[in-house]
Formats: sequence, structure tokens, C-alpha cells
Amino acid sequence: MLWLGKPYLKASIKPRLDQCLTGQTVQYELWVNYPTVGPQFVSATYAPYVETDGTISGVVVSLRNITQLKQAETALQQSEERLQLAFEASGDGLWDWHISTGTVYYSPQYFQMLGYAADELPQELSTWEQLVHPEDMVWVREILAAHLKDNSSYSFDYRLKTQSGEWKWVADYGRVVAWDDQGNPLRMIGTHRDIHKRKQAEKELALQRRDCPKHGRRDLSGRSHGWHDRLRQPQI
Repeated sequence: MLWLGKPYLKASIKPRLDQCLTGQTVQYELWVNYPTVGPQFVSATYAPYVETDGTISGVVVSLRNITQLKQAETALQQSEERLQLAFEASGDGLWDWHISTGTVYYSPQYFQMLGYAADELPQELSTWEQLVHPEDMVWVREILAAHLKDNSSYSFDYRLKTQSGEWKWVADYGRVVAWDDQGNPLRMIGTHRDIHKRKQAEKELALQRRDCPKHGRRDLSGRSHGWHDRLRQPQI
């Protein structure tokens, strides 16, 4: 934090003025501690004043208070850091699709859950297209097209190809967050969650139910009456 006193003028401002007098425009930003209003973030521009004959006769100094902008940037950065920490803790992957350009940001967790290095695959839509299981791609595209058209639900489970060549189940949730003036979608953000173990457990349970032999029936009391039951003789 600086106050514009003589030491600062000599050490910082004068060198920039001298640089400007050589014909260069100098721009920089800094925090300044003003006695009356306190700390302020200032954008400074020094531009040479050039006469009609080409000589430099002075310097035009422009100061702009951008404290609110700096505070907003800091708050946004802190929010993004908290969000990143939350995703790292949850293990979920984040994707951010800029529809008009086709570029997609995939978070490191997105690739790590599939066994890829964070920088192993391109940050573009074709990467996702190549990872989706061929049997899932048709109906996944239908859901995506419907969401882009009328903002319908975009939440489902499907399979992606891992680095080892196996298929992993993920839960996908996303939504459009920006549109142009004509209502066309510009940006879509979503998350991936690894649900492969859950899907495996569901499959195993379904197989057990299918293969489990039916031993007789149950009456309303819940007692089993199988054909192997012995006939009970009355007590004499």
C-alpha cells in the first residue's frame, strides 16, 4: 500500500515520466493509500504530449479509480477457488462448453476419474464425443438437443471410455447458462460424477434376483409353503 509522498514520486513516478518523454505510453495499476478516503486501486496512464512538429513537450497523466472493479475481480477469484476446492473434495468433474466456438473446459477431476492426465486430451467438444459409448450416443444427443431447444431436463447416466479402454458409468447434470439476443444458447455448464460402483451393485442385485430359485409361495402371514415342507401329523 502506497501513499503518494516525495519518496514514491522520486522512486516510481519520475522513472515512468522519463520513459514517457521518450515517446512511450506507460500504463500500470497499484493500490494507493489516500489519507482522506483510504486504500484505492488506481489505473494510471502516462501518454506523451506530441506537438505538430513531432517534438514531445509534456506528459498527459490519466488516473482512474477502479477499486470496485478490483474488489469484484478478487471476490470472483475467491469464489472460483472455493468452487474448485469443493469439486476436488467431492471428486466430481466439471465441464464448461462454449457452444459457439466448440471449445470445452474439462476440469482435472473430469479426466482423472477416467484415468487420463489433466492435459492428455484436447479441450474441445470432439473429445467428449469420442469418449461416449456408441450405444449411448444416440439418445444422449437427443437429450442434449432437447435441452438446447427448450431448456428441458439434462440429467442422466451414461458410459464413458476410460484410458484403459474400459467403460465407466457417470452421472451427468448440466444446463445452459447464457444466451444471445435471439435466445440461442451460448454456454452450457455441467458436472460428472463417478457412479460406476453403484451401477455394478445394481447389476449384481438384478442378476441375483433373476437367478434366485423360487421355493414355493408365501401366505399372507409371510410363512413359506414350499413343496419340500413336511406334512404335519396331528398330535395323539
